[in-house]
Amino acid sequence: MTQEMFNRFSIVQNQKSGRRIVFFLLLWLSVMPAAADWRDDINTQLSQRWISLTGNQDEHSVSFIGISDDYLLPACQHTVDWQLVKALQPGRNGIQLSCSSPYWRQHIAIQFRVIQPVVVLSHASRGGQPLQSSQVRISRMDIGQLSKGFYRTPFEVIGLLSKRALPPGTVLSPDMLELPILVKRGQAVAIRLQRPGIEVEMDGTAMGSGHQGERIRVRNNQSGKIISAVIIARGLVQVK
Repeated sequence: MTQEMFNRFSIVQNQKSGRRIVFFLLLWLSVMPAAADWRDDINTQLSQRWISLTGNQDEHSVSFIGISDDYLLPACQHTVDWQLVKALQPGRNGIQLSCSSPYWRQHIAIQFRVIQPVVVLSHASRGGQPLQSSQVRISRMDIGQLSKGFYRTPFEVIGLLSKRALPPGTVLSPDMLELPILVKRGQAVAIRLQRPGIEVEMDGTAMGSGHQGERIRVRNNQSGKIISAVIIARGLVQVK
C-alpha cells in the first residue's frame, strides 16, 4: 500500500470514527435531559396532583429517600414513565419508574412533606383535666410525620380530657384525649321525649355512664321502666 493510499484510508477511517462519536454524543445528549430532569418532573406533577386532590395550596415538597443528588437513571431513548404505587399521601410514598426502550423498571421511595397548622400544647396538661384555651396554640408542622393523627383548630380540643400528663410542645392526637363523662351510673338525669309538636321531660336514673352522643340505659322513675336514651348534655338524655 502506497503512502497516498494509506493516507486516504486513514482519512476515511477518521471520518467514520468521527461520525460514530457524533452519533453517540447526540444519542447521549438526547437521553441526558430525561435523566437529569426526572426529579423535577416528579416534583412538579406530584405538586399538581396534591393541589387537585385537596383544593388548597399547602406548602409541600418532595425528597428522594436514599438517592444522591447526582444520581442518574439508566439510559432511556424515550420519556421515562412513572406512577405512584398507592394513592398520594403525606409522608412516605412508593414510585415505579420505567422505560420502554431499552426496557427497565425501578422502584424508589420518596418523602412527601405537607406543612399544615396543627394544635400543640403551649402549657403542660394533667391527666383527667379538661383542656383550656390558654393551654394550646397553633404550629405549622409536617403532617406526614404525625402518624397518630392531629387536630387542626383549638375548638376541636377545648374541654376534652387529657388521658395522661403531657408536656408543652406535644402535638395533640385523638389517642391522647377523651370526651368528659357527662352522665355517671346511678346519677339522676332528665329524660327528654321529643315528638312532632310535643316535648316532655321526666325524672330518671342512669343505669350506666357515658359521654356525649353515647347511648345508655336509664330508668323512668315514674313508670319504673328501663329504656335506652342518648346522652346530649350533662345530666340530660333523650329518647328518639
